[in-house]
Amino acid sequence: MRFGLLATSVVVVALSGCSFFGGVGSVRMPEISVPKMSEVADMMTRGGTERFQPTAPASLTAGEEQAVRLSVRRLFPDTYDVNLSGLDSGRMADGKLVTCGLYNASSVSGDKKLSGIFRAETDPVTSKTSVREAAHSGGSRLTAFSNCQALALF
Repeated sequence: MRFGLLATSVVVVALSGCSFFGGVGSVRMPEISVPKMSEVADMMTRGGTERFQPTAPASLTAGEEQAVRLSVRRLFPDTYDVNLSGLDSGRMADGKLVTCGLYNASSVSGDKKLSGIFRAETDPVTSKTSVREAAHSGGSRLTAFSNCQALALF
């Protein structure tokens, strides 16, 4: 019994300085800085160059939908099949029509496939439609989705 108690005491004293058990007040945890949510929002909107406000619900005319489809189609080589789905549109305070949606693009041979999210704007004065955002990978896809949600689309 004495030997067991002595052995346990020796092991405890020996391990008290061991870093595996954190030592006796010798290990200090590093401080982690957490960004403010406003900074995260600015990063997600490309440094704050664009501000997003909820849009008023709006429907696309046949011509406007065709212009959106053509604008997204132009992002890919002619040898790709491009399909759009889930189109959702709204009108911004300045009168521009914003459309968000999903795209699937694949090469004719089928060896390359991309799917993602896009945001297009149509200027009512010039009737010009341009794709403002198209993303098919991780972080950029999340950013595009977040921007569309901020516009009250999706």
